[in-house]
This record gives sequence, structure tokens and C-alpha cells, in this order.
Amino acid sequence: MRVGDFPHARMWTNKTLDYAMELGDQRTISYILMRKSLIPIESGDHGHGLGLANAAMSRADALTPRLRAVVLRTRAIAHAHLGEAADSAADSETALTEATEGLTQDENDCAPYCTPAYIAMETGATRLLLGQANSAIPVFESSRSLWSLTSQALDHALLLARTATAYAMAGERDQACSVIEETIPRLQALRSSRVAGQLTTLRAHMRRWAADPGVKDLLSQALLNCSHRDQAAARRAAVPRPSLAPALRVPTATRRPRRLRSYRTLTARAARLDRDRRRNR
Repeated sequence: MRVGDFPHARMWTNKTLDYAMELGDQRTISYILMRKSLIPIESGDHGHGLGLANAAMSRADALTPRLRAVVLRTRAIAHAHLGEAADSAADSETALTEATEGLTQDENDCAPYCTPAYIAMETGATRLLLGQANSAIPVFESSRSLWSLTSQALDHALLLARTATAYAMAGERDQACSVIEETIPRLQALRSSRVAGQLTTLRAHMRRWAADPGVKDLLSQALLNCSHRDQAAARRAAVPRPSLAPALRVPTATRRPRRLRSYRTLTARAARLDRDRRRNR
């Protein structure tokens, strides 16, 4: 998945799912279904990806808060690709609530990385997909304020690239350049078609300032840090493909809130819980 080799990703994910089904471990099954749903989502078959994400949530009561959060985040991305803004926003908000709850969970699971900062980053990404750059910027900035500089290097680089893209889409050249400068040193030694794809998108939105030597130099430095193989994989992943199956809308046990709360309120609560957890260690 990281280098954009979707056929091999699909083969190994299917093998893993077979073993999980033999074990009968619902949490592992749901997590693998979520990972499997990302393959069609990232390769352009968004309806099929949504169906797999729905299947991953079919036993939501058996999952930990972090697992519910990471599945809901995936479903929100699929909804955004399909232009379903209300469903995407509802899933994103519920995912953030679950991730905040996950800060205090005692059980181990496959998604320790699924923090409120991570969910905020993915929520910002859904807003970019929906063309809502101005509303994405505060969400990305909330994520940056919560992010630990020493953890999840690849996701942190992706967050910065997405934040720069949001500023570029909103016409904020100076802010975009400032974030690109912060991104460049974090790209070294990363192998990710997702990051390379985001940088390609960023370059497209920075094209209006292509005559500025400073902008041109920053973008060249950023792209040089991604291998040619990653950039080629990102271009292949960006080619849309028709959905092979209609979205499977399996009812979930997660109740969607009638009124969406502000991200500022939710991320502030997440920050307080994180500080309390560190103080009690």
C-alpha cells in the first residue's frame, strides 16, 4: 500500500483476512476489512471501498473506540470521494469522539496510531476532497497543534503536505510556502505514494505562482525527496476507475449525532485528556 503496489497489497490483505476469519477474531477481521477498503478507495473504486468499510463496522459493538474511529475515518473518506458531504462530516465527527475516548482505553488493538490528531488530519483531507479548503485549514491546524513531532513520521509529513495544499487551494501563498519549508526535512527516507501524490496535488495548486523563483525552488526540493517510483505510483493511483459494485450500506451500531459539534471543542477535550494521561504516567 505504501508504495502504491495495489495488486500485491490486495493479495496479501486477502490472505490475512482468510487467517483472521479462521481465528474468528472480530476485531482483527474488522481492522483487515478496513485496510482492504483502502485499496479500492485509493485506486479509484470508491463505491466498493465504502461497501468494505461498512462491512468493517457491521459489528461495531465488538470493537474498541480506536478501532471504531479508524473504520469511521475510512468510511468518511469514501463518502467524500463520492461527494456525500453530510455523511462524510457525520462519520468524521463520530470518529473524533471515538478517538478521544480511545485515549483512556485499557485494551490493546491494531490502531494505537488512531489519535484525535490523526483523525483531525484525515477529516481535513475529506474536506479537501469536497473542495472545502477554507474549512479544512482550521482542522489541519488543530491536528498540527496536537501532533507529537517524534511519532508517526510518515503521517506527520502527510499532514504537512495536506495543510500546504489547503492553503494553496485557498489562495494563501505565503502560508503554503511556510508549511512546505517545514515539510521538506521530514520527507527524507520516506517511501510513500500517498505523500508523493499529495505533493503532486500541491504542485498543481501552486502553479498560479510558478513565476515566483522561491515557490519554484521549494516545490523542486519537496519533489526531489520523493523517489521516481513513488511519484509514478501516485500518478497511477490518481487515475479514476469506475466502481465495480454499488456501495454496500450495512447499518452500523454507531449513532450519528443530530448536530455536529465544533472541532475546536472536541480537539480541546482531546488535548486535555492527553495531558492528563501523560501527567498520570
